[in-house]
Amino acid sequence: MKDNKISGTTKDGFKYVINPVVLDDFEIIEIVKDVSDGNIVKLPELFEKLLGVEQKKALMEHLRKDGRVSITDMMNAYYEIMNNSQTTKKS
Repeated sequence: MKDNKISGTTKDGFKYVINPVVLDDFEIIEIVKDVSDGNIVKLPELFEKLLGVEQKKALMEHLRKDGRVSITDMMNAYYEIMNNSQTTKKS
């Protein structure tokens, strides 16, 4: 059976694996809308839906600088992962 997982690496070296079913989840769109509308407290939920709890924690540790994780860095990682995933999904 073929492994349908989407994997990639961000420009700064974070390796991730996403189940493509996640990209077809309406609830993610609802969360993205909430975030776009300014409800940034939904960001942890967005990353957990997209990456799962363990990968979200790993991404946060990967991005941690001076004891904190930048929201900007997390969002940049999100956009990069989504762009890479859409490109990979089309291949």
